[in-house]
Order: sequence, then structure tokens, then C-alpha cells
Amino acid sequence: KAVGTYGVQINLVKADSTFPQIFNNIVMLPKHIWTKQTDPTKWTDPNPVGTGPFTVTRFNSQEYVLTKRAHYWQPMHITCLARLYESGNDSAMLSMLAGTADWTHNFVPSVQTVYVKRDPAHFHYWYSTLSGPIGFFMDDTKYPYSVKALRVAISMSINRQNVFKDGEYGYGPPAGAMGMEHQYPKWVDPKLKKQDLALAPINASTAAWNKNVKAAKALLKKAGFTWNSSNALIDPKGNAVTLEPHVISGWTDWVASLKIMQQNLQDGLGIPVDLKLDPDWGAWYPIANTESKNSLLWTYSGGPTPYAFFNEFFNPKNVTATGTDEEVSGDWAHFSDASAMPLLSQWTRTYSKKAQLAIAYKLEAKMLKDFPFIPVFVGPVWFTYSTKYFTGWPDQKHPYGNGQWGAGTVDWLPLLTHLKPVK
Repeated sequence: KAVGTYGVQINLVKADSTFPQIFNNIVMLPKHIWTKQTDPTKWTDPNPVGTGPFTVTRFNSQEYVLTKRAHYWQPMHITCLARLYESGNDSAMLSMLAGTADWTHNFVPSVQTVYVKRDPAHFHYWYSTLSGPIGFFMDDTKYPYSVKALRVAISMSINRQNVFKDGEYGYGPPAGAMGMEHQYPKWVDPKLKKQDLALAPINASTAAWNKNVKAAKALLKKAGFTWNSSNALIDPKGNAVTLEPHVISGWTDWVASLKIMQQNLQDGLGIPVDLKLDPDWGAWYPIANTESKNSLLWTYSGGPTPYAFFNEFFNPKNVTATGTDEEVSGDWAHFSDASAMPLLSQWTRTYSKKAQLAIAYKLEAKMLKDFPFIPVFVGPVWFTYSTKYFTGWPDQKHPYGNGQWGAGTVDWLPLLTHLKPVK
């Protein structure tokens, strides 16, 4: 109900400690318009009504332009926002170096040398790694990917140190087997760290990699996998195990990382990896978000606690049928574990950090037991910016928001209200 001129009081039917985080992602819609639509999922809303600072001026396949609303309620110094389409990291780099892009979220190899040194007074970057993992996903409902031993063996055979150094240019640190260790270090059960490292070893040397591949093969053999005369891995039903990961050709870091993984799995486990380079987002994303083929993908973790991360993978309500879109929940693996629901329910009913931590420890043990996806590296928050025309950007000394430009980034508004044009 309304409280005063600008306040709103929200009364919950039951206690829910996760509500503030959920509420932060709720999009408000005008009831008098949307209730008139018989099927809101198919209505394109030609004249949208919103509460934000901008309206759409132009939208096409190459760009979209937003213009400031005249009566926006709080100070806003940005009058126009234009987002330009680039086919990949290389083409985006040309715009960055030319100074025509004020703000980007592209991977830049050797960013200090390639970008910052071109104009040290104005060109800056902040690649924060306080974020979730980039994982290798398979549809866990499909055989043989449904066999946990195969997922674990693949994880053990990835040389994460090489992916970190050569694929991600030292920007994306190796991820642990739980996937949330880097983002929520104070929530990790110390008793599980040894098991975590065993399932997702860093493989810092060739000797370490060989040792872990040997252990991975033993695990597969115990699960009924064999190898033929050509050293190709055969599943317990007698079929060759294959992988076909897809990636956008312009995403040069992911391409490099997948090529390292391709070599690891072919040489180590005898799994042929047919890496497919898709031309753009439109070709790649429908494949990736359904997991009709394999792919590196991000997770939807975020917020003050790792609750959302666990809920993403365990909650059966997040799972859609095989071959269907998982974008809303981010449960790309089509995996769930109903036995975790009582723990998730307990979490929502308590505000005690101590109680939530105890629940987190139990969910972490389940994460390692189920191993629904293969965390590979921490996904850096790619954020490069120029102070030539605007100042007030977040940085390591002023981390007031997430600088990455992307769908679902709730920090856009505080960031845009901080920015001021250079006089």
C-alpha cells in the first residue's frame, strides 16, 4: 500500500529472507494496459509505458538509441544513450581504439597494452572477478551426459591453468567444482575444499594434468566406460562419446579456451570434440540456451548470499523440457534435485547468517555430489570505459556498481545517474 507521497509498504504472506533480492529484479508494468491482453507472451507492446529515465528513439539490428525522458524524477545528466552492434571482440576493439565507444563490455587481450596505453589519460578498464563461473554445460537428461562420472572425468581432464593463462589472458581465474567459491569465499565449507579441488583441479603442470587424467580414466572405467582400438571413449551402451560445443566466432577468448579444452579431452580421454564457430548471437544463443549442443555459459548467481546460485540448479521449478529454452532460470543443464528443496525452504525462513551458513554447507555437499555442470573459469566483469567525454564511472576504488553492459544488470541506473559529461 502507498505510504506518503513516494513510499510503498509491501506485506508478505510469509517470511522470506530472499525477498529483497527478488524484488530488486521485478519489472513493474502498468496494470491498466497489461490486464487487457489475452496473451501477454505474444503481445509486442507498441507503445510501452515504463518508469525508467529513457524512451526508445530508434531500434534496429545495428543499433538502438534511447533518449532521456523530459520528466524523469531524479537528476540524470545523460541525454542520449546509443548502443551499437559489433560482430565480435575484434570489431568492437576498432571502435574502442578510435574513441567512438565510451563504454564496452568486451574481452580485450592484454588490455593495458592494447587499450589503456593508447590514451592513458582517458582509456581505463576494471575486470572484476567478484562474479560467478563460466561453465561447460551439457543436457544432463541426455545419455551419456546424464552419467555423473563422465561429467566429473571431463572436469578433471581440463587444464584450467592453461585456460586461465592462454584462453582468458590471465583475467578469468580457475573456478572450483562448486562454482561459487570465488564469488562467495566466506560461505564455503572448509571441510569440502579438498574434495572441491579433486573434482575441478587447476592442473598447473603437465605432470599434474597426466595424474588427474589417469584418475579420470579410472573413474570412467569403474562406471562401465571403455576405449576401442583407436583409443576413443565408448559409453556403457557401446556408443562413442562425442562433444559438439558451439561458440560465437568473434568471442575470441571463449574460442581459445574451448580449443584448449578440445585438446585436453581428445588427448586425455579420447573424446572427439567437434568445435563449431557460429557467426553471431542469433545463430548461437538458441543452441546454447536449450543445450541442444554443448556450450560454455554463464550462471545467474548474484546477490548478498549464494541462495540464488543453489536455487538455480536444484529447484525442479526451474527445469524445462529437454530442447527448450532455459533463459529465465539459467538452469542450462536441465538438472534438478528435489531433495534440496527443504534446505532451500529453510533458508528463506531465516534471517540468521549462522543458520544460512549451515544450510549453505549442506547444499555445497549436494553440489559436489550431484555435479550438475562443469565450472571452468570465473567470468570476469568485462568493463572498459573512456573518461574523455564522461566521468563518474565505477572502478576498483569506487565500486558502487557493476560496470558491465548487459541484460539484467540492475546497476545500470545508479551508474547512469553517476555519470556526468566533461565540460
